[in-house]
Amino acid sequence: MLDAATEAGFLKQDYCFLNWHSGDRVRYGLSSIEGLVERPYNLHLPQDRLVDVVLGIIARESLPVDVRWGRDVIGLTRHDDAILVLFPDRRLC
Repeated sequence: MLDAATEAGFLKQDYCFLNWHSGDRVRYGLSSIEGLVERPYNLHLPQDRLVDVVLGIIARESLPVDVRWGRDVIGLTRHDDAILVLFPDRRLC
């Protein structure tokens, strides 16, 4: 999924903070953690694009996934071959 998400978004390592009152700019980045972590960058991807990526993978791979929109989730439990989702009304899916 990371490859598809990276293709839909973009990777970023360097940033700039602007103080509106003083006009000062503070530049910073993630290059200092190169070699310490596997991926020394942030993936910038809007939620609507992430949804497209995930739904595309589900369709392409014919995964047995039940997508439910507009639901609150209060818990996840990972099992060997499934993930159980707990909804506020205490029903599992």
